[in-house]
Amino acid sequence: MNDIQFKENCLDQYHLLMKTCSGKVTKYVSSALEEIVNDSNRSERSKYLINAIHKKREDSPRLREFIIEQSYIASKNENENQIAEDVYKIGAAIEVYNLSTYLINWFLDKKGEVKDRADEQRVVIEGMRLYDKSKEMIRKTSVETSIKEKLINELEVVNNKIYLGQGDDIDTLNIRNKAHKLPIENYLPLYEEACRRKCGYFLGFVARIGGYLAKASKEKIKSLTEFGIALGTGIQIVNDVADNIPAKKAASVERPYQDQFSDIENGLITASVYSAIQQKPELEDYLGKDLKSKDKLKLYEILKKTQSFDLPMYMTKRLGQNIAKKALKESFDKNSRKYLSQMTVILNNSRIYNYLKKQGYQRNTSLKEIYSQIQIMKK
Repeated sequence: MNDIQFKENCLDQYHLLMKTCSGKVTKYVSSALEEIVNDSNRSERSKYLINAIHKKREDSPRLREFIIEQSYIASKNENENQIAEDVYKIGAAIEVYNLSTYLINWFLDKKGEVKDRADEQRVVIEGMRLYDKSKEMIRKTSVETSIKEKLINELEVVNNKIYLGQGDDIDTLNIRNKAHKLPIENYLPLYEEACRRKCGYFLGFVARIGGYLAKASKEKIKSLTEFGIALGTGIQIVNDVADNIPAKKAASVERPYQDQFSDIENGLITASVYSAIQQKPELEDYLGKDLKSKDKLKLYEILKKTQSFDLPMYMTKRLGQNIAKKALKESFDKNSRKYLSQMTVILNNSRIYNYLKKQGYQRNTSLKEIYSQIQIMKK
């Protein structure tokens, strides 16, 4: 078997395993949400909103529980052949928590199924209820009490960081704060930390969960944490790029929410926007206001012509190859880390980036220039 065939077979197995894992988790998620929506005190509209966010995701393989499962497999004793069912129950609790953030983000980012002021209030209330439900689900597992309390305490810390990241969008990386006028050595660390807060620290926690459940060593927990943080930060950067691809085009790469350009309309300065505005200062006029379809298409073309996707692409590559993969190699052998490592490969070859390449986008910024920018983030 040649290398290409091996990689294709490995990728096929990866997707099959992730789908199987999500299937095991979904039954627990559905059961938990059924308990929530059967509360007679909730309106039919509130119940609809909870079900709507779940329906968008229930049939799709999900990364978070797969990270938990594969971190557990990589960390457990070699003599253990079975995967404890609590791994999937905890994975379900984390998915319910994740749904809570999606609901609240419908309000914060003015997207999703929100139709009016009452819906805005509903999604915040139901998001808070799902957060509480996720902690209740952890407590109901048969995991050791000390581990359950550790998971709940760390989830609370991560939850705080996620909303600090949302706050960064409002109070730091925004047109109103003149983030686009910051020198690059000041902007890049702020942007990467915001991405860590919104997704990186969460996946760092998710990766640790598998280690905790397998009672892994401190060294392995540290490696899993570093891996998860880097992977999650890279995923957030890719998601920011996806926001700048028109909806019909993004639909072809299976973006779950058709809310493109909402970041720009909210005045957020992501890496690609920062890069573009340094070359085209007039782009400032588009930020922080509702855009027509023709304006979105114009922005998309400008972002491509100014090579503004180069910076996030290189940032993602650095996080995936130089940090996440390296962290795994420090504590896990090649076989045990196989599918975790595959996640970093998929990150660097995301459908969003591949779509841009198919549209003729080529990175032209010199490696030396990008490398000098990346060095700023290491300081």
